[in-house]
Amino acid sequence: MNIDAYHENTGDKAFFEGHYYLDQPIGSIFLAVPGYIFLNWIMAVFNIHTVFLNPENTLLDSLITMINISLLSAVMAIFFYRLLGYFSTDNRKKILLVLSYSLGTVAFPYSTLFHGHQVSASLLLISFYLLFSMVRNRKFNNGRLFVSGFLA
Repeated sequence: MNIDAYHENTGDKAFFEGHYYLDQPIGSIFLAVPGYIFLNWIMAVFNIHTVFLNPENTLLDSLITMINISLLSAVMAIFFYRLLGYFSTDNRKKILLVLSYSLGTVAFPYSTLFHGHQVSASLLLISFYLLFSMVRNRKFNNGRLFVSGFLA
């Protein structure tokens, strides 16, 4: 699938045999499909007309990013907090660590951009939490193992 019609919208592209293609993994794009469908439905309900592929439409870009990337990062922060619960009972320290990671590292800017970096980090941390909690609690569950493997 080429992106010839939209290749000017991005610098992340590859040119091969006269066509432009994405040069990034497409996992984030597939993750964005439910958010795109949801926004399309909302726009139809409220009779809002716009073009999704318009590079000037930063509001819709931001909404899709928030629904897909930022929300997943927030869920990851919850799992990180729960993971820290295995090492400390001090809620203030756990909250400080979660906020330090979420707001004080590159996790924050990548949570606001439509890139796969934070998606990968979030899914890997959630996967690790599922495995770690099973080992730590000595309660093994085939469903959790499957989900952990799928997320990783």
